[in-house]
Amino acid sequence: MEKKVLLVDNSCVCLDIEQELLRRLPVKVFVSETGKQALELAHKLRPDLIYMGHDLPGMDGISCCRAIKGDRALAGIQVILMAPPVEKDMTACLDAGCDLVLAKPIDRREFIAAGRSLLALRDQREERVPCRSVVTCRLNGSVFYGTIEDISPMGMYIGSHFEVKVGQQLKLKFVLPVGGACNLETEARVIWINGGKLRRKGHFPVGFGVSFQEPGQETVTQIAEFIERSILWQQLPSEW
Repeated sequence: MEKKVLLVDNSCVCLDIEQELLRRLPVKVFVSETGKQALELAHKLRPDLIYMGHDLPGMDGISCCRAIKGDRALAGIQVILMAPPVEKDMTACLDAGCDLVLAKPIDRREFIAAGRSLLALRDQREERVPCRSVVTCRLNGSVFYGTIEDISPMGMYIGSHFEVKVGQQLKLKFVLPVGGACNLETEARVIWINGGKLRRKGHFPVGFGVSFQEPGQETVTQIAEFIERSILWQQLPSEW
């Protein structure tokens, strides 16, 4: 069945560009220029994915996302919010319950990859799972180490006291905690901070969340297999 994607932006130019980019995916595209209309369309169309700008007239994207995620009938819709790479804006988007934040100006390849990944995620019901492993992070000329606390097909949470900023690009190198795993490398972007005044998840150590930037096929495959094994293990009866 053809997937439905709703694009929400108050710029006709942006909507035209986004529609053109999504022609590469087998989806049916709908558009809206306001948050209020987007919420109405979400109820009517039940789209599989929504790309939404955070700054909309009237009901802004953050409020609209919060309304969608707070509605049992709509909560399963994947929502990507798009906002400037400013910590308070990115944090507000995540607090609203969105599935992913893309930093503006939007990278076209990242825009497509995010949609493809979230649509696949919806199909395969893949989840974020715990992952205890060390990750080597390279930021410009600095190298530091962190702990992978959880991982998903889209990114991971890294426990670390090293100071990073939302929007920064990192190079990651890690090995998943499973037999036969090999070194994996990928670039990633910091999308939220969990420390200091921005501490939002007390059950996590101080650190930050990242989204993968076009990971290689080997990385994608190993992460998917690791998640599948983890979910199957969690589903085993306790007496097994």
